[in-house]
Amino acid sequence: MKILDMGERKIISRTYENMNITQNKDDCVVIPRGNDYELVTVDSINERTHIPRGVSPAKIGNFFGAVNLSDIAAMGGIPQYFLAAFNIPSSMELGFLDNLERGLDSILREFNVEYLGGDTKESDTMSFSGVCIGTASKEATLKRSNVNKGQILCVTHNLGQKIAAFIAYSNGIRIRENAEKMLSIIPRVREGAIIAKCGGKFMMDLSDGLGSALNQMKTDYSFGFRVVKDQIPIHEDLYRIGKIVGIDPYEAIFRYGGDYELLFTIDNNNSEETASILRNEGVEFSMIGDVWENENIIFDGERWNPIAESGYEHFKPH
Repeated sequence: MKILDMGERKIISRTYENMNITQNKDDCVVIPRGNDYELVTVDSINERTHIPRGVSPAKIGNFFGAVNLSDIAAMGGIPQYFLAAFNIPSSMELGFLDNLERGLDSILREFNVEYLGGDTKESDTMSFSGVCIGTASKEATLKRSNVNKGQILCVTHNLGQKIAAFIAYSNGIRIRENAEKMLSIIPRVREGAIIAKCGGKFMMDLSDGLGSALNQMKTDYSFGFRVVKDQIPIHEDLYRIGKIVGIDPYEAIFRYGGDYELLFTIDNNNSEETASILRNEGVEFSMIGDVWENENIIFDGERWNPIAESGYEHFKPH
């Protein structure tokens, strides 16, 4: 059997077994430190999978930092330190590397994260691995295992802007502009911390798409989700590109990733009160469904339909 026959999720499960990992699957590893958790995450990008042609080196560096910060945000934490391993070709122009590092420095400074250095190696292609370390109080750390039936499912801001850019880029439409848009993600650090302190339960970031997240949670924790189609907040860019290339925006939301918004739950019993608090704190979000003990389904206005396994996954054909 080859890795291609398994896909990323099954490979991760196999690694958990091989390495005797006892912690639950989350966006970060949690290490107890008194009343707090130290949060540690590692995330990588590479030239073939993550870096579209025509994108500026500063945007690459910015994106590289942001995807790591997003993991800390997804548990309600505050990022503090960053380390990186650069694998780059010797033919790279020095100015390209300088601008890439400026882009990384910019996103780290924006969130008051200290860069501690790392490693640099020669490689035939570009790839970058980052380690981000943050902190969160134990009582306000939103683990995926906190999910439970009856909770209200929510998502921050709206979905689809990065997906729209990817679809346009893939169809040769304003390649450079959409390449930059694809990597222009905002780690929701502020929102994540507020959600964690004001009634959030479970949380994760939508790096691989809504479909992937829902299926991953069903596999790992056995809870399913009931999603109401008309409640999903879709960015206007996805409606526009959908009309141009003939793609249904809702199908794209489940099929593609890259938005890095936060998917989270709040208790049903006091959902309106919690929602009011979150909105007063400036968190933009929508309630899109709830948690139950059966399969993932979506209401299209007339009937409930199964949500097919979808979303981006490494080591699988796309």
